[in-house]
Amino acid sequence: MKRVVVVLFALLIFPCQLLAQPTEVTLYCDDAYSPYAYMEKKEAAGIYTDIVRAVAEKMPDYAVTIEPVPWRRGLNYMQTGEGFALFPPYYRPEERPFLDYAIKMLDEELVVVVRGDSPIEVDAAWPEDFKDMRVGSNAGFIFMDPWKDKGIFVYDESADNRTAILKLAHGRIDAYVNDRLAILSTVAEMRASGTNVPEVRVVALLSSEAGYLAFTNEGGDRYPYKDDFIAKFRTAFEELEQSGEVQKIVNSYVE
Repeated sequence: MKRVVVVLFALLIFPCQLLAQPTEVTLYCDDAYSPYAYMEKKEAAGIYTDIVRAVAEKMPDYAVTIEPVPWRRGLNYMQTGEGFALFPPYYRPEERPFLDYAIKMLDEELVVVVRGDSPIEVDAAWPEDFKDMRVGSNAGFIFMDPWKDKGIFVYDESADNRTAILKLAHGRIDAYVNDRLAILSTVAEMRASGTNVPEVRVVALLSSEAGYLAFTNEGGDRYPYKDDFIAKFRTAFEELEQSGEVQKIVNSYVE
């Protein structure tokens, strides 16, 4: 009898806390930015996506849905306030003042890789140490525009990561420029599928830029929980970082 009285007393004193439901929140992500965020079988996938899901599991006050969308559409949602948050934009406050870059997630690194037997050493100078070599990147890769016609090296374009890595493996190019995790995750996928890919080494870091979970500044009163969500997400994310869980997620894509 005493237990029943205690339960009834708790229901009378704390009805809101006992009956409250998690706040439903939709986060948008890029649907074509492998391996970081993309759509696979109509579901959100990728490194950032897995990190966000792991963080969301530590936030019982929120029921988080991740929806992959074309990048321009996601930005438009943020600019109009139709969307609450988007990942992973780079920090561009002047270009995109409608975004609140609240959560820095990962540093994305643009690198040069070579075969394991290449004479190029780690911390090679760009582009001097690649003089007269065959250097590849993917078609339309803007970073290469200032260099590809300078005559320092022979430039080679590929349709995608896999094609370029095969060229590197077979000696058709001597070096390949792209995002570090994009290269390493493609190598891991190729090896998992039975393709023989020799060792590749990162020999130069060309640039580094962070991807963010960013929130709209244009929502008005539509998202009264914004500050609370950001604070709780940041705390949970930092816990996962310190525990090594974030790095485990990254490693799962490249090992």
